[in-house]
Amino acid sequence: MPQQAQDDFLARGRRRVLTPGQRLFSRGDKADGMFRVLECSARVSNVSRTGQETVLDYYGPGAWFGEVSAIDGLPRVHDARAHESATVLHLTTSDLDDLMILHPVLSRALLRLQALRLRLLLVALETYSAQSMEQRLANRLLMLAISFGVATTKGLKIKLHLPQETLAQLIGATRQGVNQILKKWEAEGTIGQRYGRILLLDQARLEKLAQD
Repeated sequence: MPQQAQDDFLARGRRRVLTPGQRLFSRGDKADGMFRVLECSARVSNVSRTGQETVLDYYGPGAWFGEVSAIDGLPRVHDARAHESATVLHLTTSDLDDLMILHPVLSRALLRLQALRLRLLLVALETYSAQSMEQRLANRLLMLAISFGVATTKGLKIKLHLPQETLAQLIGATRQGVNQILKKWEAEGTIGQRYGRILLLDQARLEKLAQD
């Protein structure tokens, strides 16, 4: 967007500092705007009637989310919480409406964002139907590394706590299956893991696995 539109967009937002696990919104809540991650990360999930949380995705610094309900006015369809301590920018629905009138280019930007979301969804559907569990896990770790990877002397460290149960939810697999793959990769020197933290030791091998 033009710089003036960006400045007005950010100036309307309210900065919020969140504690680990603090809720931003829950499924069924009335739409109250959209959010941008400024620091750390937010996680989007669903919670079953028995209280079991299923993690769907993570959003890192620079990512916008929650725009669907802000646009169509319908209730939230997911839960969103701070993954660890996080800082977000909250833009209310009324401010968003005002800005789209003031800057028509914003509507185009939101359309591009939705097109990107749809494209990623279609790719994910194809991945789930055509790829093995090992390929899906390789793809997911590489995607997380794009937003949350930090280079170290040994490899690329993903700055998220990712228990095997969470990884299984992210790729539609069982925890036992994920455990077997991670142990195999660790023995081969592809990754390192400790207390839910993943270190990519051989990124090229993971990329080859994902492409195969």
